[in-house]
Amino acid sequence: CSFELSGKRYNEYTAEFQIPVGYKVSYLPENILENNSFGTYEISYVQKENKIIYHRKTYTNISEITIDKIPEWNLLVDKLMASYENRIIIEKI
Repeated sequence: CSFELSGKRYNEYTAEFQIPVGYKVSYLPENILENNSFGTYEISYVQKENKIIYHRKTYTNISEITIDKIPEWNLLVDKLMASYENRIIIEKI
C-alpha cells in the first residue's frame, strides 16, 4: 500500500519586503535547509539595504510514499508547516 503524489515537483518563490523609513529589522528567522529521501526544502531570509528578500525552494524527488514512510513524511510536513509561521520583526528606530 502506498500514497501517490502528483509526481516529482520543483517550486521556487521569491518575495521582497520594503522596510519602511524609520524602521529597522530586529529579527530575521534562521535560514532552513532540509534535505532527505523525499527531497529538498530551503528557505532563506536576506536583508539588503532597506529590503528583506524571502526565498523558498522545494523539490520533491518521489512520486510515491510507501505506508511505512508516511510517519516520516508527516514529521517533515509538520516541520515545514511550522516554518511558514516564522515572523520577521521590525521596530521603530
